[in-house]
Amino acid sequence: MPNHEYEVFEEPAVKCQGNSHFYKWGTVIGIRKDIQIRQRLQITDSALKGRVVAIDLDIQTSDGKAFTHRIFGVYAPWDPGHDSSNDFWPALTQLVVQTQTSWSLAGDLNATVTANERTSGGADARLQFIKFLDNVNGIDLWSLNPDRNRTYDWTCKSRAIDANAEASLIGSLYHRAIIRHLILKPTHNSSNIYLPQRVLFSNKPRIKFPSSSEKHRHQTFRTLVDAQLEGTNLFNTEVNDNVSFTKLYQQLGSIINTCTEQAYGRVRISRPELKEKKITNLAIQSQIGFIRSIGDAI
Repeated sequence: MPNHEYEVFEEPAVKCQGNSHFYKWGTVIGIRKDIQIRQRLQITDSALKGRVVAIDLDIQTSDGKAFTHRIFGVYAPWDPGHDSSNDFWPALTQLVVQTQTSWSLAGDLNATVTANERTSGGADARLQFIKFLDNVNGIDLWSLNPDRNRTYDWTCKSRAIDANAEASLIGSLYHRAIIRHLILKPTHNSSNIYLPQRVLFSNKPRIKFPSSSEKHRHQTFRTLVDAQLEGTNLFNTEVNDNVSFTKLYQQLGSIINTCTEQAYGRVRISRPELKEKKITNLAIQSQIGFIRSIGDAI
């Protein structure tokens, strides 16, 4: 796997009790670098230490906005009824219930949802996991495949289908990776995040910088801007979220751009080939506009 294309987040393994130099558990999540990462959730519950990584992602939509989706990477205990691990599923349930966005959970859950998904054992883990799904209103992805069979669909060498195993222990002798494709849909309580749109540069000539004999244009620019702002109430506008900031930024930018062109003007196009042939390709127009905006310097 080309790991240089991923941001890696690790929940370190926990040192075994006593004077042992061994460590146990540990969880890793890799997020592609072309996906916007909002934050990593700090895990404070001791029952989840070394077992859970939680990352909030901003998933972009087709209209340039985004919504937050939380992904949990989990390494669940195989013996959730044991004294040292019986708090794991209740603690994870509380963490998921407190999540205000859409979420998904993947990893080595050491649990199945039906008895025929493993050859034997696992009753305690199964009951805990089913209770978890009920409490968080979750869906086990393996359950969506009614024809699943532990003989062919196993994720663990002991012929078990590990619940919701979107990813398992890669490189292990006893596990194999499972690939899942999820189509995410914003929920009603998801954040409406405004991501910056890709700017298409104008194909107009660049703004003309005044010569030493035209310094009066600076004062002309200031006068024009003051006159434009005088008839607005922009300085009294409250900025308290992304929407209000973007709106104010666009309004001020429009005034500055208009006054700049009026005060300084634009350079004249001296290349006849650009005058004679009209370029209609948007991608080429964007590149030419960018070159002109920086004064033809490449």
